[in-house]
Amino acid sequence: LVMLVPVFVSAIYMVMNLAAQAPDQVLAYNPAGVPVSAMLRLAAPNLTTDDANSAAAVRSGLADKNSHYSYGVVIPANAIADLKSGKRPALAIYVNGAKVQGYLEQQRAIASFFDYFQIQAGIGPNYQAAEVLNAAATTSHNYAELVHQNGALFGAIALVLVPIGVGIYILPGLLVEEKEKKTIRLLFTSPARSLDVVIAKSLVSYFYTIALSLIIALLFINYISDFTSLLLFIGLGNLFAASIGIIFGAYFNDIQTMYTWAGVVGLMLMWPIFFAMPFLHDVPVLSPLAQIFPSYYITRGLYRAANGDLDFATGLLYTGLLAAFTIAAFLVAAWTLRRRTIFV
Repeated sequence: LVMLVPVFVSAIYMVMNLAAQAPDQVLAYNPAGVPVSAMLRLAAPNLTTDDANSAAAVRSGLADKNSHYSYGVVIPANAIADLKSGKRPALAIYVNGAKVQGYLEQQRAIASFFDYFQIQAGIGPNYQAAEVLNAAATTSHNYAELVHQNGALFGAIALVLVPIGVGIYILPGLLVEEKEKKTIRLLFTSPARSLDVVIAKSLVSYFYTIALSLIIALLFINYISDFTSLLLFIGLGNLFAASIGIIFGAYFNDIQTMYTWAGVVGLMLMWPIFFAMPFLHDVPVLSPLAQIFPSYYITRGLYRAANGDLDFATGLLYTGLLAAFTIAAFLVAAWTLRRRTIFV
């Protein structure tokens, strides 16, 4: 039941989001033809766009106290190419403070806008032209705005937590219980190799977590742009979690000791998840440190696949790193299982 919690939370979030969500209207000067929905997906997953004939028209349209626009964006022609060449295209985003009153929601829109160009160009603007217009004297900081958080963000986090939880806690428990009952020794009297035992035990939790992950993905289907890539990282994430779990199950012979160390390693794998998200992606020291852990690349791959901005080279890099680690972990688990079962 514990492992069903992310599914229940995802379902509740989606119901709340559908009930509260209304289309945000965006005024855009966009000769570059960049998809506005992708830039503001983090802040406004449901939006409609009107075209402006100049950058000045965008600002004046948002500055009007009776404006019905929530956001205004200015994207000059060749903006991404200019960023790559080191130029300073006049990118700008305006937020209507009368429509978007929460401070966190305003900053989320600004961060989402500039993060998009950083991902696309490989280098972020070294300046940020952002302005909140018509802001009230007192900005409301209420928790209702959390309902409007981006589905890709929450979906990616949920899709990482489920396999880590099952892989680290449930899967090794199955192996350790068999060790304590001495039933696993019988498997080594059969023709089955230790690697066969490892793979067979892993499949039990693997298909369980795959089923849970697919349920979560379907709950967030409206926020997923690249479902094929998302499925790839769901599969890799579950294999990675299973490989960690099988090492724990192979090494430990006492279930209480196993759970103690599983909790420690679980925390080590979970904290990098949040530094794969846009708001914490560039935090000094901690962000580079988070990139040591495979869970960072699983989360980043899931999030960028859901956002639709995962390029082939980056996807190949993430896939290669995760595949190499997972294969190595399974081989270590097979060797450890035989030694700890036969000689202990």
